[in-house]
Amino acid sequence: MMWRWLLVSFGLALFLALLYADYQRFLDAPLEIPADDQVLEVKPGMGIGAIARRLQHRPGLSRPAFYLEAYTRLNGLAQRLQAGEYALSPGLTPRTLIDQIVAGRVIQYPLTVVEGWTFRQLRQALTAHPKLKQTLQGLSDEEVMARLGRSGEHPEGRFLPDTYHFPTGFTDEAFLRRAMMAMDRRLADIWQNRAPNLPLDNPYQALILASIVEKETGLP
Repeated sequence: MMWRWLLVSFGLALFLALLYADYQRFLDAPLEIPADDQVLEVKPGMGIGAIARRLQHRPGLSRPAFYLEAYTRLNGLAQRLQAGEYALSPGLTPRTLIDQIVAGRVIQYPLTVVEGWTFRQLRQALTAHPKLKQTLQGLSDEEVMARLGRSGEHPEGRFLPDTYHFPTGFTDEAFLRRAMMAMDRRLADIWQNRAPNLPLDNPYQALILASIVEKETGLP
């Protein structure tokens, strides 16, 4: 009787050891990423079960989805998953994928504000970008500036030319606010280092003067 109990115990221990080894191999084995399917979208409120099922049929993830769920739940990560689009890059493992989702390392999309653009051109570029959420359509330039907290200010020259990166679903208003604040910081730096005795009261007046000079001289 004893030998049967020992045999069962040994068999169970061996099974659990093999299962754990398979679990670890699964977590650290690089995924096979198809060239036409390199983005994973995690929607707001999506749990690890839904993510695991979405990944279940991808190459390299044919083993049971509960491995992915087990790793997430055993490490207390199930409530820390963040929504967004995630890049499935070569060499990515299930472990690093979950860690990436927990950290919120989402894909960042670029948009360049070109130096010399008018506000109309900037708004057209925002409207044309497929990853930006549109919230300002139908508003006049004056209404847009009011939404940004700059009622009465002219929009030309208020947005710093640069390349900005943002996740999918980022709003056009948030984009403009970021570019405007970047210009505010640039103007503040210039204002601190301005020539003495200039007949100007604030950085915004300096911006207006620079715009007038640019129009009159044609200099960038």
